[in-house]
Amino acid sequence: TILKVFDISNSTNPLVIGSLSRSYVSGLQVISMVLSKDGQLGFLSAGGLGIKVIDTSDSRNPTDIGSFDTAGHAWSVTLSPNERYLFVADTTQGVQILDVLDPRNITQVGHLDGIDAKRVAFYKNLILVGNGHAGIKTYGLPEGIDVSIPGPAFSASISNITMKAGETSS
Repeated sequence: TILKVFDISNSTNPLVIGSLSRSYVSGLQVISMVLSKDGQLGFLSAGGLGIKVIDTSDSRNPTDIGSFDTAGHAWSVTLSPNERYLFVADTTQGVQILDVLDPRNITQVGHLDGIDAKRVAFYKNLILVGNGHAGIKTYGLPEGIDVSIPGPAFSASISNITMKAGETSS
């Protein structure tokens, strides 16, 4: 079994409620995993087999719905804040940037070359890449990669409000 789904509603007695068998892909090993915010998709780094996408919407029956064979050894993964891009620490092949908007049809849209990447993470608009003893290096996002979360414009105007100490507004 490469993936088990647990019901942890009773933290003292977690129960396995679903699983995905290893038998569907020979040699598959899961090194790391990240879930979408809604928990409906799991993105697995699978070493030399690249990336696997698991539909977890039916927690009792997770299914493999997509994959992408990276150039190196997919070591770790992280989703962009807007969940459009998957960043893959691909060891000697650097960081691969994949568009996962359609998880059944993943495409590569960018990469950071010349680095040995074991871990990848985000901080604001920076990509943090870890490589064991070499430490952590930061990189800017490649041109055309937007990880921001879209939202409505917000503006407010407040005027003519006077409050005295001890008063509260209603």
